[in-house]
Amino acid sequence: MAVACAPPLLGASYGPAAPIDYSWGISQKPFLLLMERGDEMSDPARVEASYRKYLAGPNTKLIWYDQNHKLTSIYVPDALAWFKEHL
Repeated sequence: MAVACAPPLLGASYGPAAPIDYSWGISQKPFLLLMERGDEMSDPARVEASYRKYLAGPNTKLIWYDQNHKLTSIYVPDALAWFKEHL
């Protein structure tokens, strides 16, 4: 079980091989991905597409916040609820 808060899934230095594209094995485990729409280190459309292709499943969830890469405490209730449900 894991919660990932604003991981740098995409970046120019990754080239065509971004971490999001190698996350396909996670969908079998409870996994919560917390992302920001204004994050300069991700492209929401690509993250959504990769999430649907590699991560989406009955044990995973993607939550978007209207913030930049530095999440404030706004994510804490969602992360705590995920931990309580899956631990």
